[in-house]
Amino acid sequence: MYTDPSGEFFWFFPTISWSREGGVSFGISAIFGIPGVINVSAGIGFSPRNTDISFTVGVTAAFNSFYVSASTYSGLSVGWSVGLSPQLGLPISSNFTSIGINYNLTHGELSFNISAWSIDRNGVRFNPSFSATVLPEEFTNLVKGGGFRSNQQVFDRMMSRNTCQEILDYFEFKGTYDPNHEAWEKYGISPAMMHPKTGEILYHDYPFQGNYERLALIAHHESIHRKDWRLGHKYSDMEVYKDEWYTYMINYKNLGLYPSQEKLIRGRINDYGLWSGTYEAPYTYFKSEWWHFFYKIPRLW
Repeated sequence: MYTDPSGEFFWFFPTISWSREGGVSFGISAIFGIPGVINVSAGIGFSPRNTDISFTVGVTAAFNSFYVSASTYSGLSVGWSVGLSPQLGLPISSNFTSIGINYNLTHGELSFNISAWSIDRNGVRFNPSFSATVLPEEFTNLVKGGGFRSNQQVFDRMMSRNTCQEILDYFEFKGTYDPNHEAWEKYGISPAMMHPKTGEILYHDYPFQGNYERLALIAHHESIHRKDWRLGHKYSDMEVYKDEWYTYMINYKNLGLYPSQEKLIRGRINDYGLWSGTYEAPYTYFKSEWWHFFYKIPRLW
């Protein structure tokens, strides 16, 4: 139940930031949790302009961030902000999209910011800032030994060597590539399956014949089945359509992990929704709401 089968729960974010007053700074953050949902982060940064070294620890949930920071230039501070940030899984952020409050414990000074304008005892200042993550996918693969490459590039290089199990192991997708397993004959050939008797995840050839994101979708889909199985859910022929509809709904809520698969996921939601009786043709189908953009925020692997 409490596992991270696809290795998506711990993230490294190299960043480059710029502000009008502080100039360019460089840093790296380690984030434990789910960007866009809730996470705890810790980061270190360096500003060449004033040789300032800073440390920050924070918690982010529902666009709100609470943090404690310390720097050699300004001392110790605590604060709160609401708005868009890299901790939400976004590659670019700016204080133009935030408001917040900060209290500097070292100097006993309270300040506020409304967008790029900051207010403190010295008055109002305009200090825009921008922050961007630096190719986090490539950075993660470099650390893991896959070279400074995207997930798709790593996938393609491994496929050129016909190493399907190596791909699963590298990306920490639980399961075994075994197109000759007896389960295919007993339960029918499918791209992948969670064995209803043992809970083992098995892969056939199909998941490796597309792109990386299709494999990631299939791996995540089967890991959800496996989690439910370990919690005691027993699959039956009568419930299979409802189970699949439910699982694809979870996949839809994680579209940021495999954005190119949205059309496929929406199609499966409608198909299994109709077959399970959840929807009734031609009157009810799955509908996207405006706030579903939250599900589509690109995740940084």
